[in-house]
Amino acid sequence: MNPLIPPLTKAKADWYRTEHNTASLIRTVAKRCLRRGLSGDQIWNLITLTWVSRNRRGVTANHWKKLKVPALESLFDKKIPLIDDDLSKTIDSGKLPPDVAQAAKRKTGMVNARGTWRKSSRGWCTHNETELTRIIRDAANLPANNQSRFDLAARIDRLPPVNSPNDKAKLPAARLLTPLIACLDPRCRFPILNGRRAVTSLLQKRQLAHADLAQQVKGLIAIIGQKDAFMLDVMTDIMIKRLPTPRRKAAKTRQDPIHETPLRNYDEEERRAVLASKTVKYRNLHNTMTHALDRIFRRFHPTIETSPAGRCDGIVKDYDGTCRDLLIEAKPDPDKGSLRIAIGQLFDYKRHRRHQDATDLAILTISRPSSDYVALLTDLGITALWFGHESCKRISGGEGQAWSAVARAFARKA
Repeated sequence: MNPLIPPLTKAKADWYRTEHNTASLIRTVAKRCLRRGLSGDQIWNLITLTWVSRNRRGVTANHWKKLKVPALESLFDKKIPLIDDDLSKTIDSGKLPPDVAQAAKRKTGMVNARGTWRKSSRGWCTHNETELTRIIRDAANLPANNQSRFDLAARIDRLPPVNSPNDKAKLPAARLLTPLIACLDPRCRFPILNGRRAVTSLLQKRQLAHADLAQQVKGLIAIIGQKDAFMLDVMTDIMIKRLPTPRRKAAKTRQDPIHETPLRNYDEEERRAVLASKTVKYRNLHNTMTHALDRIFRRFHPTIETSPAGRCDGIVKDYDGTCRDLLIEAKPDPDKGSLRIAIGQLFDYKRHRRHQDATDLAILTISRPSSDYVALLTDLGITALWFGHESCKRISGGEGQAWSAVARAFARKA
């Protein structure tokens, strides 16, 4: 179990289900609407499906009357007469598509958008409908690879802000769109970055308050681990207390049982001993790979760590400029058995690090793993890296959340 996420209280569990209900409704509606294209008004109504209304006692019970029903009427061009306070009967009266009706009968809505932005965002959606349609379509088809989420965040960041009715205030596009994108994400991993105080505090705690949206998304996905974005949204206040503050000085983040030494440079005697073993080719390739790591990441002063779990193949500290470390396990062959072992090793090594949430994982191989296993690795939050040739002169490719930062770090040059 992720130590940052304790068991949910009943209230939080109910809200967590409501957020998933909202995502289910939006994905079902978007699937139908995207077939014929989206207008700016339809995009605004999709966003409206994420909203709730609040009063002093909390979320109002009947916000569906003013938000969900009018949005569905507009999206499907149908009249849905209100029947008392009965959501189920009201939805049945609209003769909506069966899958939409089933999803709409559940309790939905999760964002208390300020009234200032509710109406003014409508014209903004129309003005930006072409790019918004592309973003929505891509969000609905996000793969396991988190790099696609970082790229999508960068596109959202380039959108103009929403102006208030009197043009005296501006709302960043991310605050309006990320709840919708989180709902559209098939794997529920895109985080919600709205204006809630808890979200702001979490970003400050992780030193991401002034980062661009792509870096914020990357930082929060790292915290999510094997959970989803809605769990992060529900548990933000508790996570703030449990998360350590990143520190740049590595000496303060090491545990006592961990001992660091430079990456090994095997001398002639050690090389001869390896050649005499029963796994000559494997050991030679492994040694070549670790030597290459030291050379490629030289300016980061890569190290190895020895902990109760054993000795890892390499640690590259602050590899992306945001105080995150990359824990690398090298396997010459990307076969099924080797990759399975490497997955277990990485998670075992990581659990002994003091700041687990600031550690990214990578498996380095000679050739590219099969697409099936690359998908598995990215789904687990592990980046796949490969040399492409036994000479290991350079890392020629990669896929996963750390790949773009790794590629920038050495510009694909040894």
